[in-house]
Amino acid sequence: MARFLTYVAVYVLLERGGQVFLLRRANSGYMDGAYGMPSGHIEEGETPRQAAVRELLEETGVSAREEDLEFAHVCYRQSLAQVPPRTYNDYVFVCRKWQGEPRNTDVEKCDDARWVSKDSLPEKAVPELANVMKAMAQKNMFSVLVLGKIN
Repeated sequence: MARFLTYVAVYVLLERGGQVFLLRRANSGYMDGAYGMPSGHIEEGETPRQAAVRELLEETGVSAREEDLEFAHVCYRQSLAQVPPRTYNDYVFVCRKWQGEPRNTDVEKCDDARWVSKDSLPEKAVPELANVMKAMAQKNMFSVLVLGKIN
């Protein structure tokens, strides 16, 4: 019997003064038009923190050190809408110290970037964002998220 394999992704919650930095997805094939955290897949040979530092630079133009990323949460996410369905282990890090001013530097996959209040997330956001914010507010470091059909 073949072993069950999962995908691994990282998310970075840039946080400043009660606000978080979000990007609006576009032309990505997943939840286009919805806001989410800077994120991406871990590449072969990377640790989750290394991938988070890389994705943060690629998507926002800011530099952070691995030690500036605080592990905050892991989500076991089943994405049943994908064909074939995919299961992810999502690592979430909070970053409060970085160099540069965050902006949208991934213009092929994002069409807007903005700071929003942690207490007032955009109405159209990726489901992972609300899940993570709720879990973190409750001091839960682990969650399970099952996604059915999504646009």
